[in-house]
Amino acid sequence: MSIRFSLNLLPLFCPNEQVYLFKKSIWMASGKAWPNYRIGLWIPFIFETGVYVTNKRIMLVSHNFRLLTQELSLWFKDNTEKRRNSDFIQGIHLGKSWIWGPYLEVKFENSSKLWYRSSNAWIRLYTKKPEIIHTAITQIMNNC
Repeated sequence: MSIRFSLNLLPLFCPNEQVYLFKKSIWMASGKAWPNYRIGLWIPFIFETGVYVTNKRIMLVSHNFRLLTQELSLWFKDNTEKRRNSDFIQGIHLGKSWIWGPYLEVKFENSSKLWYRSSNAWIRLYTKKPEIIHTAITQIMNNC
């Protein structure tokens, strides 16, 4: 995965990268890349997650105790800055869990084969009004 850790609360953007949308209240995220399944719950001041949608990628930013920052980048397929061992978006859709509520699911594929996880994976972002994020991503994918 395209994961980066830092002690800076602000994410690191690429040159010429434009932010189209920022949503700071992702109250739960879950992800699956066989055989791994991960979950992250929003707990104020302990674990907080937000999402940036840019012209190059979707970036999920998590802050642990507001000290350690973790960035997960999912790149749009036609991104000219192809990176080794990067995750590329395959598709997105909206859904609703009867327990957790509305979510946005992003399916992605890793550009290289890894022995410890499947190259096909997904992540679900549970938040109020996930259609706002879906609309922004759809517009970028259609313009690419």
